[in-house]
Amino acid sequence: MLSTSRKFSPKVLPIPKFSNFAGDNDYLLITKDNRIRYKPNEKAALRKHKVGVFLLGGKNVSFLETYQQLIRNWDKILECAASTEGPFIKRIRPKGRAINEVSI
Repeated sequence: MLSTSRKFSPKVLPIPKFSNFAGDNDYLLITKDNRIRYKPNEKAALRKHKVGVFLLGGKNVSFLETYQQLIRNWDKILECAASTEGPFIKRIRPKGRAINEVSI
């Protein structure tokens, strides 16, 4: 479930801290930080708090291309979020429309 009850905050929170907040408020994480896949402590925090994550982008992808990627896949993200219990990590390739599962 996506929640829009709070305004966007440009503050960057570490994943373990964000996971606690996100899990308590049914938030999802949509990020370009694909390194999450390789950080055991961050993946453990996502599992503990049952957070769903969508990974965007790719190497050398501009802000505009990332924005287009998000818009192009928005309906699929919403559908996937509504039908998938957390925790999960899903990757959306830069040019594609498929949403792939990443091991958590």
